[in-house]
Amino acid sequence: MEAGDSAGAVVAFEKLLLDKEGVFGRNGLSTFGTRYGLAWALGESGDPTSAVKAFEALLADRIQALTYKTRTFSPRRSVRAAQRIRDEQRAVDLEASSGATDGSAGALPQLEPPVPSARYGLAWWRGKAGDSSGAVADFEELLADQVRLLDTFDPQRLATRHALAHWRGEAGEPGRAVALLTELLADRTSILGPEHPHTRATRDALADWLSGPGPS
Repeated sequence: MEAGDSAGAVVAFEKLLLDKEGVFGRNGLSTFGTRYGLAWALGESGDPTSAVKAFEALLADRIQALTYKTRTFSPRRSVRAAQRIRDEQRAVDLEASSGATDGSAGALPQLEPPVPSARYGLAWWRGKAGDSSGAVADFEELLADQVRLLDTFDPQRLATRHALAHWRGEAGEPGRAVALLTELLADRTSILGPEHPHTRATRDALADWLSGPGPS
């Protein structure tokens, strides 16, 4: 997708997915990463509706798989179970986000566990498919969970804040988008420095919403 051939990326992911499903099954850990990449490539190729459907299926299957892994664990083992799941999620995401960049709110998010990543992808492409209000609701729900589970300055949480601001603006609340991006810019500048790509992306997005209708 970095080369701009989104349609070619879809074909490549489809072929890879067939191989992965043959070896690991549809819900294999490695297969999830490929399904994520395919879902995102579908959106980038100009088919956000198919991306939404692919992310919905991925999210449902991933939740089912994680539920199966944890439902027999006792409360005493919950911390260890949670860490195991997180380690597995990170392994999947490293594959799903391989070669991707996070230069904009819509870039393929890196180093995010696949359940939140699938939720991020579903929310993002729901907005691109024309449901800005649905995207806002999805990102608000995701952020609420991340507030409970992640550190304040966790990269996932910051990326979700950026995306939520974007879709707030697209849903007709540019003032709210400006307020959210202003807060995020201060945090990213403090954590990452003023010239980090993520900080620059937030600064650019803020400038867009201050000067007009904002990014599309």
